[in-house]
Amino acid sequence: MPERKCPNINFDRLVKSRIWQICHIVQSRFLIFIRNDNFTRLFTRPSILFSFHGLYRIMKRRAFDQLAKDYDHWFDSPESRILFLTETHCLQELAAGKEGLWLEVGIGTGRFAQVLGIEFGLDPSVAMIVFAKERGIKAVSGMGEALPYSDSCLDGILIMTALCFFSDPLRVLEECSRVLKKSGFLILGMVPSDSAWGRLYEQKGRNGHPFYSQARFYSCGQIIQWIGEKGFSIDKATSALLSAPEEPLDHIVTYEGILKDAGFVGIRFLKT
Repeated sequence: MPERKCPNINFDRLVKSRIWQICHIVQSRFLIFIRNDNFTRLFTRPSILFSFHGLYRIMKRRAFDQLAKDYDHWFDSPESRILFLTETHCLQELAAGKEGLWLEVGIGTGRFAQVLGIEFGLDPSVAMIVFAKERGIKAVSGMGEALPYSDSCLDGILIMTALCFFSDPLRVLEECSRVLKKSGFLILGMVPSDSAWGRLYEQKGRNGHPFYSQARFYSCGQIIQWIGEKGFSIDKATSALLSAPEEPLDHIVTYEGILKDAGFVGIRFLKT
């Protein structure tokens, strides 16, 4: 059996990725202030700018890097296991019959990619990637806003409950469109902001949860509008978790389509 090819990571895209990161830093440097009782000062010197660049990236990844083991073990508890299996079942219906090269953007520790048979992954957290590699995923460190892959080199992309953590989700969707082949698939798993589950996670974020405090949840309508503007159309959808979060889950139930109040929705988009 011939060895499967890998997505093409080329030097030009790596350079463009770094340029995008620098531009993002320059854009946000005006928000960096040091305040005390006597003055407010804006840092603009290059050396300080890049030190804050490093600090910015560390802060964004800190929870995921420091708590990667706890995050991964969360899936093994009885309560979390049924959630994982339910969401996985939704995704399996959307990924049935998938072929070619697939990538998970925001792969985390690789739980979903492993079950779905996705070989390649990308995540900014090095600690998370360690777990993903142990599961046999060919994972690399990188940002969804600046994918280091050639144009039209992938057959499919999975983003599983990760879009809410990206600083620029529209840029991520643009990048997905760029690297996908025509008629390629983008599968998105999400917790809608207007569901009981979305409201619960948002409240946890406001209360200081290490992960949810970094998330911004979106409605299905908002996501569909964004992705439609990037050249995609809905191909298929599944829903789950129609019960309230406080109600016990003891079996897997999934539904076809996008259902109102669903706590989890999976949508397969086709690049047109």
